[in-house]
Amino acid sequence: MTHYRNTLLWILCICSSVCLADTLTTQYGRVSGIDKDGCTEYLGIPYAAPPMGELAFRHPVPPTPWDTVLRADHGRANWIQHDSPYSMAIQSRDALYMNIYVPQSISSTPLPVMVWIHGGGFTTGGAGIMPDGEMHFDMALFAQETQTIVVTFNYRLNVEGFLYLSYLNPQFEDNCGLYDQLMALRFVKKNIAAFGGDTTRITLFGQSAGAASILAIMTIPEADDLYTGCIAMSPCAEHFLTKEEAQYRTSVYLRGLGLSVNHADQLLTIPTKRIQKRNYKFQADLVLSQGDLRCAFSPVIDGTLLKEAPWKAVCRSHKPLMIGYVANEARLFMVNVPKSLTPMMSHLLHVDMPSKKELDLPYDWRLERVLSEQMFFRPIDSIYAHYAGSKWCYEYTYQTPQIKALGGGCAHSYDMHVLFGWHSSICDPSDEATMLKGKEMRAAYKHFAYTQHADWIGKRTF
Repeated sequence: MTHYRNTLLWILCICSSVCLADTLTTQYGRVSGIDKDGCTEYLGIPYAAPPMGELAFRHPVPPTPWDTVLRADHGRANWIQHDSPYSMAIQSRDALYMNIYVPQSISSTPLPVMVWIHGGGFTTGGAGIMPDGEMHFDMALFAQETQTIVVTFNYRLNVEGFLYLSYLNPQFEDNCGLYDQLMALRFVKKNIAAFGGDTTRITLFGQSAGAASILAIMTIPEADDLYTGCIAMSPCAEHFLTKEEAQYRTSVYLRGLGLSVNHADQLLTIPTKRIQKRNYKFQADLVLSQGDLRCAFSPVIDGTLLKEAPWKAVCRSHKPLMIGYVANEARLFMVNVPKSLTPMMSHLLHVDMPSKKELDLPYDWRLERVLSEQMFFRPIDSIYAHYAGSKWCYEYTYQTPQIKALGGGCAHSYDMHVLFGWHSSICDPSDEATMLKGKEMRAAYKHFAYTQHADWIGKRTF
């Protein structure tokens, strides 16, 4: 029976061009990966214990060590989130896993390491598995072309990752999602050498909330030795909350569940479906009540982990930093807003609209431009202008043929499709111009990972 089972496994590996890889040893136990798409991939390595039961709403703790070889040959679920076009379909509270992509074409080691922190407004997204069995962030192509070891991981989102509850009940701890990120980075620092990684060249890179997380990490002294440089793509840099703002949001969130602030402990027993529905409506509540477009769930400046606003404190860092944005950031958030409603939207958001004489654009485009300025351009430009360390800035303006056919514009997150070579409704990576733009971007990221220095002076356009 064992013979037939092993034969079947061998046939499946051959048919899918996936083979078992060598076994490596981490601080918690041995892992074996798979050889696939020109990389050795180690998928679904636990870096923390599942934050469930007594560990729910608490800072992460190490996983239980394992004695047998862990088959890291498939991705794990993404964190619990509501259903939306930007959400992951496969979800679980047992989601604190990471994935490591090691390019096979490079014989020399150690290799620089690039750690990806995904975005999603601290509410959605993930680096786990999709219904078709593939990974949401499949980094095989990126790892090969940058000749780096690439790490991705999940962290807690929304209510369990970022809702401010400790002031109501000490059994809840704050900023659990950020603490998850730090736990993952400690795993990388401690273990990546076993995978062929260079612990003296670890670049953090991320987009949107992931990039904002990087700005926060750069202000935490205890994290200083966990990385050497950073790439922040379209960070929502000002989406951090004071304690007072966070308390208000907590009361709004609980009230939507029919809970008083004195019964926050009931969050531990409320069914997941009910939490998901509440998460979906929470952002709308904040927009309607305050005209607040910041991420509904956001890290709190708690005085312990985050001692001051990261967009201010990060400017004192001396780590090499590449930072930038796309040309039409706010277009993503307005794509489903009817043009007839944009005047009401600008009033709701307390936006001072430039006149058509000042900015010769239709009303909805003017609103988009103002929101892009407020949410991204102004804070990012300010960080770049005041940053103490080595710094480089970019603007992404490239439009794929698919985007042009839809009406054009470089909306928030569109750069990732080209950077990672995703095949999607807005990107065909086999298109010659798109392929060349992707290679150009990956070459720039490779240069930064290897040298901790960008290959341009001043502001660059991609």
